[in-house]
Amino acid sequence: MPQLTGEQQTQLEQLLKKERDHAAGILQKMEENRHALRQAADREPFDEAVITALAKLQSELQTELLVSHLRTQARIRSLFPPPRNQ
Repeated sequence: MPQLTGEQQTQLEQLLKKERDHAAGILQKMEENRHALRQAADREPFDEAVITALAKLQSELQTELLVSHLRTQARIRSLFPPPRNQ
């Protein structure tokens, strides 16, 4: 990994903090949704519509987390332009 300039280091730290904060919010929502899924699964009678809606939400949250992670990776790569051929 190349040496970072002070500006690059600051940008990297800001990007990582933003990603951690965003991911923490998504992870919290995922945990709450898992809890709701467990509760819904234990209810009688079984309500497939509720379970389906909660499962779709969990999938959407997982997608959001993955996209956020990959977006952050792309932004980090943009801080390090490829070296020029000399």
